[in-house]
Amino acid sequence: MGQAVLEYEGVEVSYGGRPVVGPVSFALSEAQALGVVGASGSGKTTLACAALGLLAPGGRISAGDIRLRPQGCAAPVSLTQLRPAQLRALCGTSMGMVFQDALASLNPVRRIGSQAFEAVRAHERTSRAQVARRFAALLERLALSDPERVMAGYPAELSGGMGQRVGIALALLLRPRVLFADEPTASLDVIAQRAVADELARLSADEGVALVLITHNIALARHLCDEALVMSGGAVADQGPLAHVLSADRACPEARALLDAVPQLTGREGR
Repeated sequence: MGQAVLEYEGVEVSYGGRPVVGPVSFALSEAQALGVVGASGSGKTTLACAALGLLAPGGRISAGDIRLRPQGCAAPVSLTQLRPAQLRALCGTSMGMVFQDALASLNPVRRIGSQAFEAVRAHERTSRAQVARRFAALLERLALSDPERVMAGYPAELSGGMGQRVGIALALLLRPRVLFADEPTASLDVIAQRAVADELARLSADEGVALVLITHNIALARHLCDEALVMSGGAVADQGPLAHVLSADRACPEARALLDAVPQLTGREGR
């Protein structure tokens, strides 16, 4: 494994002075993907929000450290030591986030294309036409066949699945080194799920993006991830190579519950 681009070392998150998640430790290098799996409320999303400075009011990193190696930097930076403005400068360019409810993260009274331009213009000098071309190409790769109409519209005009793909494209616009993806395919049909999975796999393989996939979807985790981290009640129940952690003969109870929840299709003879 090469140099780590993202490293959690004994990270603990507290609310109101009470530890609720952790300690958690892992490291990801370029093109690696970690599947963070577990039941709802187990602390999966909190891990991502801790890195991005998006913890809810009262939440803070109470122990440990999160280190990120931005593009072109010889040494990693400690995210826990940065001022808010410094952390914001890394969000989008070095770290991207796909939210589970992407539509809720969009401004309802702004056209989608304008929001895309605003996000890019905050970090680099560019034109609306350049951003529009880049954004349209991403939307097409994510199985949205009429990107110009999407960019000219408002969030309320999108279905849940379309909104999710728009959120994914927005997260990828600035080509982050690390992408946190929180249930990126949850509201998509199977065709769109495949397009999203293929695009995430391409980013990891071709552009070296390190992926932290937060999901209940075991099939998606197996398709994209090298490593797995199983969360339960805010603590790490198991972690290691994904094939090992999710193997049927040694899965921990929390992983076993997720494996058992995968629908099994049977023929007429199995009824």
